[in-house]
Amino acid sequence: TLIGAADRMDIYPFIPRGDMTIDRLSVNCTNSNAGSTVKIVLYASDTNGKPAALIVETATLDTASTGVKEATVSQTLRKGVTYWVGVRHSAAPTLSLFGQAATPELTTDAITTNPRKVLRKSLTYATAATDPWSYLVGDVSSATTILACAIWMRSA
Repeated sequence: TLIGAADRMDIYPFIPRGDMTIDRLSVNCTNSNAGSTVKIVLYASDTNGKPAALIVETATLDTASTGVKEATVSQTLRKGVTYWVGVRHSAAPTLSLFGQAATPELTTDAITTNPRKVLRKSLTYATAATDPWSYLVGDVSSATTILACAIWMRSA
């Protein structure tokens, strides 16, 4: 699990194995936080595979109670194209994570025992998601192992 933090946004790469149209994006809240909410974001990649234009930012999902939190979307994803998916936090609910081996490690300049799984930015939650992402090397956190929040996509 991952404890969120106010005004934090984490994203990680996702490459579909086939063309798909998704109609739901969801997260699982395992420990609620009164008044907390999250939003799920989806970004396109630039020609170098780094996050670029914002494709989707969901409506606010209430994480003041536990359980699956689901947003309705309508988005077609293409086979073999790198997308970046992630979560924005208003506070500190606890969300399910993918296991360490379930997502790729992001490139770092040196061998590390702290695998990097996400890009992270600080952004005031009340503002719209960054568009475009504007990748900076510092987006890859070097503090500790940061695993990817489990985000489920339902194919329409």
